[in-house]
Amino acid sequence: MEKWLFNKYETPYLDINGVEISNNKTLLINADIDNFDVEINTNYIDLQKTKEILECLKDPKSCHWTELKQSLKDKDVLHYILNSLDQYSLIFESKTQENKLMNELSTIDDFINMTTTTLLQKVKKHEYSMLQSNVSKLLETAHYLLKSLAIELDVFDLNEIQYKKIEVFDNFYLNTIAFQMKYLQRSMPLALLMWFETLYRALIEIQVDPLPTEYIKSLHLHWELLAPFWIGDIFNEKDIFIYQTCFMSHLFDSIRADRKLHLVPPQLNHKVEESLSGINFMIKMERLAEETQTFFGEAALLKNIKNDSFENKNLIFGIYIEEFHVTCRFVEIITPMLNKRLNGKLREKMFQYYQEEFGHEKFELETCLSLGIDKKELLDSYPLPLTQAYIDIFTYIADCDPIGFIVSVMITEGMFGKHSPLHDHLEPIMLNNTSYQKVARAHDNLNTALNHSSLARIFMKTISIVTPETQERAIRHCLYLLELNYRVWEQLVEYYSDQSQLRFFSWLNMLRTV
Repeated sequence: MEKWLFNKYETPYLDINGVEISNNKTLLINADIDNFDVEINTNYIDLQKTKEILECLKDPKSCHWTELKQSLKDKDVLHYILNSLDQYSLIFESKTQENKLMNELSTIDDFINMTTTTLLQKVKKHEYSMLQSNVSKLLETAHYLLKSLAIELDVFDLNEIQYKKIEVFDNFYLNTIAFQMKYLQRSMPLALLMWFETLYRALIEIQVDPLPTEYIKSLHLHWELLAPFWIGDIFNEKDIFIYQTCFMSHLFDSIRADRKLHLVPPQLNHKVEESLSGINFMIKMERLAEETQTFFGEAALLKNIKNDSFENKNLIFGIYIEEFHVTCRFVEIITPMLNKRLNGKLREKMFQYYQEEFGHEKFELETCLSLGIDKKELLDSYPLPLTQAYIDIFTYIADCDPIGFIVSVMITEGMFGKHSPLHDHLEPIMLNNTSYQKVARAHDNLNTALNHSSLARIFMKTISIVTPETQERAIRHCLYLLELNYRVWEQLVEYYSDQSQLRFFSWLNMLRTV
């Protein structure tokens, strides 16, 4: 990390009352918090001139600030004095942030209005009833999460919150939104508030069945009371737009024909009745994962690539673009496990896993560049909505369900002893691209050397016993991630396969698809 110097202020000023000369060699600097003596060798500096400059530096508009910031010299007496005064907290930033704050609020408000308007324009009138039902369900989930957050902030009295179980929907996209809301409550409350406010404004417009006025008014209180805690540059501006785009896409999909959740845990024939050792539970989960993959059938992506006449380069681009987005955030999935008081062996292995994954995005970036993908466009692009959801929800599960996280590692790292069919079919297609081959081989060799397909087994071997209750929760989360992963690839094919020219995902390109 670089050293802090006074030149990092944009429009600084000295918070002092005045400067006096004493004994022809000492500057007396008077400030509210204390008085400071600065002894100066007058052979090298004009004391009177230094005094005058320091007096001028009380004004943020003084030209001396510009000169001093542009010509930093470590041994310059004035720089020494200013850095010393800065250590005593006597330099402040004069630039007011009120306008910036108002602009941020205005931008967010405009974007919420735009997304609400877009939602109402794109949804057909006969779909309003279903949309209202979905919006109402999501408002209940968000309402619960925001009231919990409000308690932490001491905004509401503890007695006001009514705890109840958050509903598990049979609609895949509603479940996805609910999971992401839980993630955002901890990681980006501003986005959760924006989702809630969007739902609130949409509900006002689409009331097929009128709702009580008092209920409607109470919903808006969340935005008014909680938004001020989370604005002011703390969150990434690009992520604000990514999450709102992601949310809109999920809402549109929640009224689509393919919205039913395929893997509803109560319908599964896997009743848990006994405790298992960690490794035995892991092997059981590997079997369940294979059954699940058989249930889903071959993914559309694999069908496309296995076709002998396959020539869709944009679909290949899409695979690596989405993998880049996942890899950029992949260590976030692991970090919730690092702050848990895990058993010694498991804790050690988790930190090793984090270290081995850190920085892998450079491989995916190099792969994309080797394919001719524009770097700036790639870095500016949004992940597809389900790609975004995958990282968010995996991270949430790592936070709330350590065993569920561990057994699900096989979804990203591959199952022990199994090869990736996708990789096997991509290899011959890309055979003539030497740049790609060089980068991809380096990454593959690293992954092979790290034995990451063994990770889930290695982690679970450190767990002596897994209770039926823990198993059921882990199974539920792992099955959901398996379905989400399957749908991630389906969405990738749907978005990239019909493009004649590569279009990175964005707000505008999302609107083209709904």
